[in-house]
Amino acid sequence: GFTTSTAAEVAELTERSEGWVAGLQLAALAQRRPGDVGELAASLAGQQEWVGEFLASEVLDRQPPAIQRFLLQTAILDEFNAALCAAVTGDDQAHALLAAVARADLFLIRLDYAGGWHRYHHLFQELLCHRLAEQCAPEKVAALHRAAGRWLADAGRIQAAVRHFLAAGDDDAAADAVEAQVQAVLMQEPYRVKSLFALLPAAIAQRRPRLMLDRTFVAAASGDLDYVAFVERTQRALDQQAPAPELAARYGGELLILRSGAMFLQVQPEEAKQCLAAAAPLAALLPDHILGIGAFVRMHLAHQAGDHAAATRHADDALAAFGRAGFALGTVAVQREIARWTMRRGDSRAAAVRFHAIFEGWRRDQLYLSRDIIMSLVVAAENSYLQDAIEQALTYQRTALHLAEQLQDDTNMFLAERLGVLYAATLHPDSAPPPPPLHLAGVTLTESTRDTLLIAETRWLVLTGSHADAWSFIHEAGLHFTHSTDDLQRDVLLPYLRAYIARGKALEEIDLFLDTAIDHYAALGNEFARLHLLALKAWQQARLHGATAAALALAQARALARKTGFRRVLLDLPALAQIEAEIAAAPAGGGPVAVGATVDLLEKEQQVLDLLAGDQTYQEIARSLNISINTVRYYVRNVYSKLDVHRRGAAIARARALGLLPAVAHHSD
Repeated sequence: GFTTSTAAEVAELTERSEGWVAGLQLAALAQRRPGDVGELAASLAGQQEWVGEFLASEVLDRQPPAIQRFLLQTAILDEFNAALCAAVTGDDQAHALLAAVARADLFLIRLDYAGGWHRYHHLFQELLCHRLAEQCAPEKVAALHRAAGRWLADAGRIQAAVRHFLAAGDDDAAADAVEAQVQAVLMQEPYRVKSLFALLPAAIAQRRPRLMLDRTFVAAASGDLDYVAFVERTQRALDQQAPAPELAARYGGELLILRSGAMFLQVQPEEAKQCLAAAAPLAALLPDHILGIGAFVRMHLAHQAGDHAAATRHADDALAAFGRAGFALGTVAVQREIARWTMRRGDSRAAAVRFHAIFEGWRRDQLYLSRDIIMSLVVAAENSYLQDAIEQALTYQRTALHLAEQLQDDTNMFLAERLGVLYAATLHPDSAPPPPPLHLAGVTLTESTRDTLLIAETRWLVLTGSHADAWSFIHEAGLHFTHSTDDLQRDVLLPYLRAYIARGKALEEIDLFLDTAIDHYAALGNEFARLHLLALKAWQQARLHGATAAALALAQARALARKTGFRRVLLDLPALAQIEAEIAAAPAGGGPVAVGATVDLLEKEQQVLDLLAGDQTYQEIARSLNISINTVRYYVRNVYSKLDVHRRGAAIARARALGLLPAVAHHSD
C-alpha cells in the first residue's frame, strides 16, 4: 500500500495521471514496493522506462504510419486545432487525421472552448516528443516549431507563438511577434506591454530599439520605479543595434523626450529642458503619443516655474497629442494634473468638479482600467479630506481600493487600504481602532505613493500627538533636507516640516527657510502649500516665542483656509487651537513693552515694515519699492535687529506696541 501524504502530493498525482486509471495501476506495479504518494506521482512521467514501453508498444506502434507521423509532428503543440495541425505538418489531410486520432481515443483531450481545440494527455505528449527527438533531425524539429509560431502569431496567440519561435532558435521571429503585438495594443492596453515584454529573455528584448522604446514609454506613462533604468537600457540598445538611417533620427528623438521625463522625475529640470530642446527639431518625425509625453513634461516644468499660462498651453498640447494617438491613459493623466493644480491654486471646490468630470468621463467612455484612474481617485480623496468632507474621501478611497484589486496592483492596494484606515480613524476618533504603526522597510513603493503616505502618516501622527513618532517616520523614509532653495522643489517638503516642528528641536534654524518657502509658493500662486506653511509657521513661532508671536501667521492661515476651503489643514494641527486661545487671552498690543522704549527706523525700513504688516511677500515688497529681493532681505534684517525679534509676526506685534504701526481692532472669527 501507499502511505497517506500531503494535499499537495495528492493534487500532483491527480494532475500527473489526468484520470488515466490504467496508468495509476501500472505505476503502482512498477514501484514493486510500498511507498508514498509523492513517489507514485514522480513515477508517472512519459520518459519513465515502463511508461514509455507501455505507450510505445501498446499505443503508438500499433497506429498506421500516417497517424504515427501526424502524432509525432503535432507533439510539439500544447494546444491545437485542425488548422494549426495542417500548418505544422503541411498535410492537407490534417483535419481527417485529427478526427481519426479522436476516434481511436489516443489520449486526446478536447478543450472546453470554441474552435475545435484539443491537447494530448501530457504523459503521451512527453513520449511523442521523446520519440520525435530520436527520429528527426534538430533542424526538422525547429522547422515544425517555426511553422507553429507563424500560424499562432497570425492568430494573435502571441505567448504560444513566442514559445515556438524560441524553441526553433529564431530569436528575431520571437521578437518580431512581440513587437508587432506591442504596436497593436500600446495605445489601448499599455499595461499588456509589460506581460508581452516578459515573454522574451531580457538579452533578446534589449537588442531591439523599437521594443525598448515602447517599453520605456509604458514605464514613463505608468510611473514604473525602473523608468530611469529603462531609459538607459534603451540608449544601450540604440548604441549597439544602430537602426536604419530613416529610423535613427526618429528613435533618437523619442528617446530624448523619454529621457526628459526621467530627468524631471529625478528633479533635474535643466537637464529635462535640454533634452526637450534637442528633440524639438525632430518633432515632425515623432509619433503623437511621444509628442504628448514631451508636452506633459513641458507643462510640469512651466507649472513648477510659476508660468501658469505656459503650463495651460502645454496641457492643451498634451491633450491634443494624446487625443490624436487615442491614448486615453495620457488624457486622464493630464486632466488629473490640471485638477491637482486647481487644488494647489487653492480652489478646492473647482478641483472637486474636475475630479468628478474625470471619473464620469471614464465611466461614460468605458475606458480601460489604469493606475492613472486609481491615482486620480487618491488625489480626489485627499482634496475631499482637506475640505473636511471625510465621508466623500472614504467613498473615493474605497473605489480606488476596489479598482486596485481588479488591476492586482499591490502598491495602490497598499496605499488605498492605509488611507482608508487613517480617514476612518480621523472621522470616528472614539470608535475606530487606532491604526497600527506603519513601517516602510521592506515595502516597495513608487515615489508618488511613498510621498502620499508620508503626507498622510505624518499628518495623523501629529494630529494624535505622536510627535516623536512623526520624526522617526521621516527618518525611516530617509528624508534629508538642507533648508536651501533646492528643497522647495520637493513634494515631501510639507510632511518633513510638519515632523521637524513636531520634534521641537533647533526650530530657530528654519526661521529664514520658512519665510523663503512662504514667499516662494506665494510667487507661484500655490495657495495650498502657502496655507500649510503659514499654519506650520504659526506653530513654530509659538513653540519658539510664545503664542503672541504666532498671531500674524495664524490669522493669515485662518483667512486662507476660509478662502480655499481646506479647513482640515488647521484642524490637523491641534496646537493651533490652544495658540489661538492664548492669543485671545493676551493683553492688547501683543505683550509688555519697556517704558520709554524707542526705535528709530530709516524711511526705507519703515516702508518695508508697513508692507510686511500688509501681508506682502518679499517679491511684492521688492516690486512695490522698486528694489531687489536681496535688498528687501537686508532691510528686513535691520528691522528685526532694531526691534529685537526674529520673525515677521513678532516684529509686527512689537511695532504695534511701540506705535510704529497702527493698532488692529479685534474682530470675532
